[in-house]
Amino acid sequence: MQNEEESKKKLVEFLWVEINRAIIGSKDVKSCIKILKDLDLLDHVEDYNLVLDVQALIDLIQKDEKKGTASTNEEIKEKQRPTDLRQAKSAPEKKTEDTAQSIDGKKLTDNEVLFQKHLERNFDESIWLKKAGIRFLN
Repeated sequence: MQNEEESKKKLVEFLWVEINRAIIGSKDVKSCIKILKDLDLLDHVEDYNLVLDVQALIDLIQKDEKKGTASTNEEIKEKQRPTDLRQAKSAPEKKTEDTAQSIDGKKLTDNEVLFQKHLERNFDESIWLKKAGIRFLN
């Protein structure tokens, strides 16, 4: 009986390691980390304790398998990211005194302003959290 429990525990640990490996190996995650680093916001990430709702993830995978519509990574990316940040970055914008913004008394760079505008237009935090199966403890 104890051997069976150890076996189950090892399988769950294996799943946890594979999920972490997929997250760490994700080009999207690496890209976001690079953006946060460039904006000097990487230190703020440690303030959040993200939790993955594994049951929601399993339900989503099983639902897709039943329908026969298992989404590929590319399809998921296209659904979640209607416009690319790089496209917004390359779009020419007029520089005026009105566009100068600041956060916490620090003047934002042009890249940071473009990033803020991109987020304001395209990012819905509550939908993203639900799709990702992430919830905060407390």
